[in-house]
Amino acid sequence: MICLEEEADLTSYLDALLDSLLQHRVKETFSIIMEVLAEEFTVSLARREFFATLKILQGLQYVLDICKEEIPWAGPSIEEFTLTVSGSESLSPLKNVWKDIASEEAEILGQICKLLNPQAIRTLIFLLPETQPMPLRQMLLDSISHLCSRDIRPLESLLNNSDHKLVEKLVPMVVNLEGEQSLKYLFKLARHPSQRVRHEAVKGILKRDPAHVKDIFNLIDDKTDSIRQLVLKHLGQSRNDVFEELLLTYLRKTTFGKNEENHAFLCFRALGKCGSSRSVPFLRETLLRGQWMPGFWRSTQRRGAAIALKTLEIPEAEQVLKDAGRSLFPGLRSIVSKVMQESSHSGGR
Repeated sequence: MICLEEEADLTSYLDALLDSLLQHRVKETFSIIMEVLAEEFTVSLARREFFATLKILQGLQYVLDICKEEIPWAGPSIEEFTLTVSGSESLSPLKNVWKDIASEEAEILGQICKLLNPQAIRTLIFLLPETQPMPLRQMLLDSISHLCSRDIRPLESLLNNSDHKLVEKLVPMVVNLEGEQSLKYLFKLARHPSQRVRHEAVKGILKRDPAHVKDIFNLIDDKTDSIRQLVLKHLGQSRNDVFEELLLTYLRKTTFGKNEENHAFLCFRALGKCGSSRSVPFLRETLLRGQWMPGFWRSTQRRGAAIALKTLEIPEAEQVLKDAGRSLFPGLRSIVSKVMQESSHSGGR
């Protein structure tokens, strides 16, 4: 940081350079001044003189507005400058000073970042370590989102990177973006090899619109418990004909293995939460058909059906449970009894 006197001197120096761009409208002179400003840009970052960094970018924008019609080559020259200072070499000082940046400096840094070329995304992404003040982290997320709104291609190339750790860092930014393009990327990331990437992508999709759970329904069979449970939780948020039909179709065709008992019960419970009387015939048949048949699969399906019927909390479902509770077969009566007891202990649904 510098004292007020030094800050005033630097401000005057930069003002003189920027004024020179307006006064000396010779391309060679213009280029020399731009080279000096590029050096000052990088030096100001290294010294944490962010007011100077911002002044350079804002000053050049002003010059561009004044000269773009009178001096045709000024626009491309300033755009080339912005592209250069948005590269990793010019922004590299940020990596060295980042850990010392205070939260109150986040606002001016945000203004700087948003004036850069979207190619800066490639460097800014690596300034998102796990631990840092929240205002600084949020500033980075907002800045990168802003740059992506201007050109999403740099982010797209990073999303295609094979480095799972890098992609994990990118997911919060994709979630932060608006529009159909970012949603498309989230759907793609929901099928990423990394469990963490998939989980965060699914959370982002459902945060965007819970109704999108139907579009990622096949993740009900994801190899990760937390992802399966996240999908099922959203399927069971409220009564929904579409979700009900998806679960009915899934349960009709699925045979659960011995290590999938809990998953089966969660699926049936989700059906009970989102379903209606349309589910009762299937659940009645699942619970009562072949009452005498033993076996793990049959027992799992029956208990799941009983769970769904109890969770439905409608008269038709309650009647099926009463009929099953009076069955001549003790195994079936036992299943219904256990489900009723568990429901009572858990307070119903």
